[in-house]
Amino acid sequence: MNVLHLIRIFTRNFWLLFLSAVFLAVLVYFLTGNVPKTYESKAKVYTGLGTAQSLDPNKPAFMDYYGMNNAFDNLISIIKSRETLEEVSLRLLAKHLLLDKADPKFISEKNYSDIMKMIPDDVKSLVVKDVNSENITTDTSIADTNSQTTQKSKPVEYSPVYHIVQPDETVYSIAKKNNINIDNLLKLNNLKDFNIKPGQKLLVSQRLIPAETSISTEKTSTEGNNIYYSVSDGETLESIALKFNISVKDLIQWNSLHERTLNNGQKLIVDKKDEPEKTIEKISIQTGNEEVVGQSALEKRLDKDFDNSPELEQTLRNLYNYKSKNDTNFIYGLLNYTYKHYSIEALNKIFVERIESSDLIEISYESDDPGICQYTLIILSKILIKNFKQIKENQSSEVVGYFSDEVERARQRLQKAEDDLLKFNKENNIINYDEQTKNIAAKKEELESAYQDERMNMVSAQAAIDKLEKKMLNQSKINLKNSEIIQKRDDLAKATSRIAYLETESEKTAQQELELQSLKIKVEKLKTELQKAIDEWYKLSNTEEGMPAKDLLNQWLDNVIRYEESKAKISVYTARIATFDKNYETFAPLGAQLKRIEREISVAEQEYLTLLKSLNEGKLKQQDIEFSSNVKVIDYPFYPLSPKSIKRRFLVVAAFLFGMFSIYLILVFVDFFDNSIKNTERIKKHSKLDIAGVFPFFPKRKSKIQYNIIKDRISDLIIQEINLSKTASGNIKPNITGIFSNRVEEGKSFTLKCVGEKMLNYGLDILCLSYQPTESHFPDNFAVYDIGKNYAKAKSIKDLLKNTDINSDHDYILIEFPALLTNNFPADLIKNLHQAYFICNAKRTWSDADTKSLDALKLLLPMAPKIVLNGATPDVLESILGEVPRKRSRFRVFLKKLITR
Repeated sequence: MNVLHLIRIFTRNFWLLFLSAVFLAVLVYFLTGNVPKTYESKAKVYTGLGTAQSLDPNKPAFMDYYGMNNAFDNLISIIKSRETLEEVSLRLLAKHLLLDKADPKFISEKNYSDIMKMIPDDVKSLVVKDVNSENITTDTSIADTNSQTTQKSKPVEYSPVYHIVQPDETVYSIAKKNNINIDNLLKLNNLKDFNIKPGQKLLVSQRLIPAETSISTEKTSTEGNNIYYSVSDGETLESIALKFNISVKDLIQWNSLHERTLNNGQKLIVDKKDEPEKTIEKISIQTGNEEVVGQSALEKRLDKDFDNSPELEQTLRNLYNYKSKNDTNFIYGLLNYTYKHYSIEALNKIFVERIESSDLIEISYESDDPGICQYTLIILSKILIKNFKQIKENQSSEVVGYFSDEVERARQRLQKAEDDLLKFNKENNIINYDEQTKNIAAKKEELESAYQDERMNMVSAQAAIDKLEKKMLNQSKINLKNSEIIQKRDDLAKATSRIAYLETESEKTAQQELELQSLKIKVEKLKTELQKAIDEWYKLSNTEEGMPAKDLLNQWLDNVIRYEESKAKISVYTARIATFDKNYETFAPLGAQLKRIEREISVAEQEYLTLLKSLNEGKLKQQDIEFSSNVKVIDYPFYPLSPKSIKRRFLVVAAFLFGMFSIYLILVFVDFFDNSIKNTERIKKHSKLDIAGVFPFFPKRKSKIQYNIIKDRISDLIIQEINLSKTASGNIKPNITGIFSNRVEEGKSFTLKCVGEKMLNYGLDILCLSYQPTESHFPDNFAVYDIGKNYAKAKSIKDLLKNTDINSDHDYILIEFPALLTNNFPADLIKNLHQAYFICNAKRTWSDADTKSLDALKLLLPMAPKIVLNGATPDVLESILGEVPRKRSRFRVFLKKLITR
């Protein structure tokens, strides 16, 4: 199947295709006559996802391609999420229910009437139109939908909720903790930036509370900047904190409480009036319509048009609570079925796409109500800005919270380790361990060196005394034992020993200095007195060796003094060394413990500094996200004044083209799977015979194809082959040609007529024989033979014409045989044929019976028959005749040359 064949299928079936397409177009035209009007509104939103400036110098200026696509996919998913669409739907419904009558700005009269008729009474009772005077349906007063009953709730009034800023808290963390939008938090507290400080008091909510549970002014009093509350019997810190929307921690700090027990009548500070204009009584609710510094005109307009009044917010909460009761109530069904304005299915028609490669997205929505169309996009834009900021900021809040907790734990671990070190130093009297151990080691070495020197000095003094005493006279020895001398000697030894002890002290007090000076004077005095006593008692002039006794005694006295001094010093040094050994035993294990504590401090400090750095980076990222989360509406949702064109003409044309194209595809499909013979390739494949000619299907209506020329040309081809066969057989008379077919109405009679008529026109002597009469026969050259009981026994033409007056003496005889599959045939006669033509209808299929019948015929014929295909399409003729003769325009000639080139 080529292009030319596809074109021929189209041209052959043009009128079928055209009429089918016209019918479908007319049908679409009438069906689109009552299509409802559709309004469309659009909004463009700047996201800043790719080009927003950053506070982080390490953050790349632009995101990568995949990161950018992922960010926009996330944003579009936020818009199309069920949670977002549910909020849009319920806000839209709450707004419509709050209307006293239809307002074209929000809903048309017809749609308002429809929704008010559809809404049941129990849902209408959820509407809060005046929070100051009307009854509000709260969570506990919503009736079960099965009972369809309602209760009246209690009147409400507003109570402010405050938050005291703690260290490391940010505007975002406070907003998240108290479930409030950052913009509203800034508005409520008249903040122009995100700078807050610990201890600052922020208004975070103005909660609706039942009037009966509001605080009695009789129990509260104002003194200075403080508001006091008188405790009732049975109240606790928690119940009072909940009543005044403060924390228990604040309550304890403000009142310097040391225990949690409260007494009846006790006065507690429950609020501090930092700003005179803010009181614990009623504070007007911020509606979100106030002007904020830095807002663009579109943002101001969006805040103004977006209704978040107390009435709508309370109605919205009631609708949410009602929906959550069960899955059979009206609101749940409204969201999950197919209502045209409020269902999730209807809102899923909101179309969101990124505008090329920019930071902009376009949101479009279609509805049958222009007010609903615009206000739906207003609600969606506002919710998008809120949700996008919360989600973006939430990316870092958890990180900041985690690192804040970890930093606090690390700080506590570091502080504990430092406290352990301080306690350890106090318990062991350590000022500087390294210096102290170094000083102890140096002093011990000095003591050991002095100890050895004094021992040598004492030994030498003892040896000198022993030697001098041997030289002294016996009388001198006796006199030496005089009690006065001995007493003075002992006093001298004691004084010398004390002097040695004081001199070894590294740091002496003033009293010890005075004592040391006094002892030195005493020692000198004792030496003088001892010298004088010796001089009086020893009168001997010479020693045994002839030495003067006085000189000997002086030497003895010097060595005795030196011996006693050394002995005293050695005693002191021994005690000192023992003390230093004890210090060594104490300080040696302290070093290992001190190293372990210092290592713990180092690890804790490093951990603290690392976490502190991560916390600072997280806060920087958090501030950067808060700074960069600047989703803004730059193309405001417009109010559609005229309905969107339904493009009726376009639909009609599309239907026409679809009808023509679909029918054409069906025809191509049928042609592709058509098993009929239809062309010369298939008949040659099935019959394995050569093609003698192809007769087309001759339509009754006029056509540009010149069928008469085609018929004459095919007849001429057959006649030409008959003549060639006659010449080859030696011009035997008569030359008999058989015309066969397997089935009836294959075209044998038509072929016989065309060829016989043409041969007659050429002046040839021809006889045409047929087994059935026909109205269109030739005069004098057409005869009908009988196919009775003797038909199958006929051996020649004379046998067939035996009972007729027809002369068989002709140059050419064309004989038409009955269908081979339904009739017997004269085998002997067929054997005498000079040529045979097998006629086959192109519109039928080939079967195994056709093959068997044709094979039997081949066995009888002296030569192989040739095929004549009848009823074929004109394009099949090109394999026989070349270009089919027909009237063609110049364009068609050019187009055909172009395709077949």
